[in-house]
Amino acid sequence: MAGKGRETSTTASVDLTKALMHGSSGIKKKLRDIKRLLSRDNLPADVKIANERALKTLTLELNKVQNDQRVKLNAQRYHKVRFFEKKKAVRFYKKSLKTVNELESELLISEKSVTKIENADTDADADAENQSSETNVRSVKELKKLLKKEKRILEHCKIDLGYILNFPKGEKYISLYAKTETSNFKDMSRKAIEGLKKTNAKREEIKKMIADKLSKNELEFTIENEINGNNNVPKSKNSTNNGTTTANVDDVEETENKENNEGEEDDFFES
Repeated sequence: MAGKGRETSTTASVDLTKALMHGSSGIKKKLRDIKRLLSRDNLPADVKIANERALKTLTLELNKVQNDQRVKLNAQRYHKVRFFEKKKAVRFYKKSLKTVNELESELLISEKSVTKIENADTDADADAENQSSETNVRSVKELKKLLKKEKRILEHCKIDLGYILNFPKGEKYISLYAKTETSNFKDMSRKAIEGLKKTNAKREEIKKMIADKLSKNELEFTIENEINGNNNVPKSKNSTNNGTTTANVDDVEETENKENNEGEEDDFFES
């Protein structure tokens, strides 16, 4: 007969309360006790079933507890690098968005100017502004080209900021702006090179995942919330704005100006 003080007994019910109260250590101890019990011969069927169920329950709970511990540890370990990378990403995003807005305004003015010239009432008016028209046409073409390029840059800035805000919490953070010169590869061991390749591949894999979710408006923490200072609040289900208005971006300026560490080096980060 089992001792009076033992938690595991040959009954059809298994008390998991104490194990769950003591976190991962208590769960692991209870798992060992149950496994020892299940290894016995001629164990009653009802006892076996009850303990097998308890084993599955505790295994799932242990995974959850350990994952929560990893999330907490990663949040503490990578807080500083993510803080500075986020500031850097916001700065790049604001700069690119400002450029896009300026180019769009300039393009609109140029297009209106060209339309006005094309609709001139008299030949004299057209001749007088002929040279200006040619200049404006070239300007419109150039502006469209520049705008297209800058919009691609803005999209990359969105992905970078989304990467930092939504990096999987249970994984070790991979620095977004880490730099490794290819010329240094000759001084690295094969193992180090392979490790670097895996890190780079993992970074790109996560960036692709973020880009896909961004395109579907499925990111948990959005650019809009970050710019508005709600970075700890998951996005609203009805939110469709990714923070792409100048007003939203300017809102973060006061917050950033309160920080005294704007002079940090961009190349500070390492893998």
